[in-house]
Amino acid sequence: LFNVLLHIGVCLLAFLLLRRWNFSALISFAITLIFAVHPVHVESVAWVSGSPDLLFGIFFLGSLWFTQNFLDKKSAADANTNATLDLILAIVFYVFALGSKEVALLCVPVYLLMFSGNSDQSGNYKTSIIKTMPFFIAAIIYFFIRWAILGAISRPAEEAVSFETALISAPAVFVFYLKQIIFPISIAANYPLRPVLQIDFFGFFLPLMISIVACFSFYLLARRSFIQKLGLALFIFPLLPIFNISAFIPEQIVHDRYLYLPLLGFLMMIFPLLQDLFTKYFKENS
Repeated sequence: LFNVLLHIGVCLLAFLLLRRWNFSALISFAITLIFAVHPVHVESVAWVSGSPDLLFGIFFLGSLWFTQNFLDKKSAADANTNATLDLILAIVFYVFALGSKEVALLCVPVYLLMFSGNSDQSGNYKTSIIKTMPFFIAAIIYFFIRWAILGAISRPAEEAVSFETALISAPAVFVFYLKQIIFPISIAANYPLRPVLQIDFFGFFLPLMISIVACFSFYLLARRSFIQKLGLALFIFPLLPIFNISAFIPEQIVHDRYLYLPLLGFLMMIFPLLQDLFTKYFKENS
């Protein structure tokens, strides 16, 4: 029940953020609905082991909410508007996100993107970097505290694969997650995908070609608008740990729960394109 309530909270917060990011009510509802009922969320919502993903989602989106508050107040005509409290709350929620799941360490560039994309001084990345520094400092402090407690940056899994094996397995893992987003035909606790032990066409070259085409397509989508660029950031950065394949046992190198927040970023990239295509189609056929 706790996980279900957390998931509902994440969905509501996602809808409100999408509205603030200038998505229409209909598109915001469609994205949130797909996000809410997508099959890949079964592992995060139904299993207690998925709680960190839900907590990370609600705290990180909450941090982005207060970051947007800060940006809106700083750009308001009323110079007396106090935006400091919103920035403090954004940092506090980010610290909570760090405590929920260490993947938040990799999400600092999302704040840099928000500050640079909403900056009154176009191209002034120095100002954006300065505004991002509190989040970066919080991430660094958390990193060293975690390192001091664990005694290592990370501990490899038993029977961990070599770096070379992890490298040639990365395209197949990435394609698996793309397939789970677009065609979630099978849902399971464990999947038959295993590390790629030799370079061949179906295990390496075909997934590599698909990955290159997908990444180039995402790049083109991100160039269309700031909001799609933000969607790409929300898709990529929380998903980066999946490429640390040596951290997983060979029988469990993929899990649906790693797609929890990246799914929202993926939908933010795709839906503006679908909306434009539908609008163009109906105009041509009216």
